[in-house]
Amino acid sequence: MAKVTITLTDKSLMSFRRAGITVKKGEALDVEVSDKQLEALQKEPKLNVRLFKQDQSPADGADDDSRSIFEAIGQLDPENPEHFTKSGKPELKALRALFGIELTAEQRDQVWADYQASQGGEG
Repeated sequence: MAKVTITLTDKSLMSFRRAGITVKKGEALDVEVSDKQLEALQKEPKLNVRLFKQDQSPADGADDDSRSIFEAIGQLDPENPEHFTKSGKPELKALRALFGIELTAEQRDQVWADYQASQGGEG
């Protein structure tokens, strides 16, 4: 079993179901999943899956700001040059403007590293 937070990245959908789990648009769903479910969820491009360490719960893994930043990053459009810097990091202006999140570059970088790790190293 693994503890994960799942968000829907496909903005055209109101909800999406995979591996017996339904995620709604704008929701960050904290759930425990089997290894088989985790594999299916991580392969699904319409979902963002954040995996937590075995002894860590989603609530322990991030404060509210970090969790909000993580969720906001998942909603950015990788094809929109206003959403990401030339070096590939999420734009602070985009995060602030689109989601009303106040943050520093350091906070963004810490959460971005977690986000990339949750995506198997891809950003």
